[in-house]
Amino acid sequence: MKKKIVIVEKNNINKFYKKINWLKLQRLIGYKIYISYNNEEYSGEEKKYPEEIEVLINILKILNASTKYERLNIVYDISCDYLDNEFRNKNLCGFKNDMCECNRNKPKDKQVYSCCTGTTTRILCDKFDKKLKTCKIKSISCKLFVCPYLRFQKKIKFPIKKIPYLHYFYIIF
Repeated sequence: MKKKIVIVEKNNINKFYKKINWLKLQRLIGYKIYISYNNEEYSGEEKKYPEEIEVLINILKILNASTKYERLNIVYDISCDYLDNEFRNKNLCGFKNDMCECNRNKPKDKQVYSCCTGTTTRILCDKFDKKLKTCKIKSISCKLFVCPYLRFQKKIKFPIKKIPYLHYFYIIF
C-alpha cells in the first residue's frame, strides 16, 4: 500500500479538516494516510501522541480502517467515547449525591425524564456507572439524547456537526 503523508502544524490543525474529503478519496485509491506533526509521523495506531491531535489520530484510525464494517465500528465507538467524555469532563448534568441538576431543581411531585432516571422515580438507571458518571452501554442514540432541562435551560445540544467523527463519516465512503 502506498503512503500519503499530510503535514500538520500547530497553527494549521483546522486545515486538516478541510482535507478530509480529499483524504477519503486518497484512501479509496489505495493510499495509507499518515500525518506529520512536530516532525513525527502518526498512522493512527500509536498509543502515545500529543493530546492536541487526539481527534486527528482518531480520524486516521477511521481513514485507515481496511473495511467499511471496521470503519463503522470505529466511528461508533469513538463517537460514544467522545460524548461520554464531553458529559463527564464538563459535568454537563451537574451530578451531586447521585442526582442530576435537573431532578434536584424540580419539585418532588414532578419527575423529569432524563437519560439516567426512570419515569416515575428519581433513582439512577442500573446501567449508569456512578463512579464514572456515564452509561455503561455504548448506544449512540442514548448518548446523543439531551434532556429538555439541558436543552432549554443550559442551551446544550449535540448536533452531528459538533461531533467530528459523525460529521465527517456519517455517510461512510
